[in-house]
Amino acid sequence: MNTLCIHRRPWLTAALLAATLTVAVRAEEKPKAVVAGHTLTDTATLLRREAFGKPWEIVKEKEDLPAEQLILGLPRAKLESKNGAVKLIF
Repeated sequence: MNTLCIHRRPWLTAALLAATLTVAVRAEEKPKAVVAGHTLTDTATLLRREAFGKPWEIVKEKEDLPAEQLILGLPRAKLESKNGAVKLIF
């Protein structure tokens, strides 16, 4: 009978471990978010969150705003699109 024993083949163990780690690292990688615009007002005049159920985050002054995020603006908060074609004042 020809059984495969990893104790006798340490290179096989190393290869399997490397493949498992590579798959795990790639699964955790997030694609970079596309920048849709940036803030034009002071820190904390805008809030954002990635999706429903996730916590709101304070947006800093002149910070880039990724596409596909929910934005909540306080009165007089301003943001501008990446190419400058659109300005939004709350």
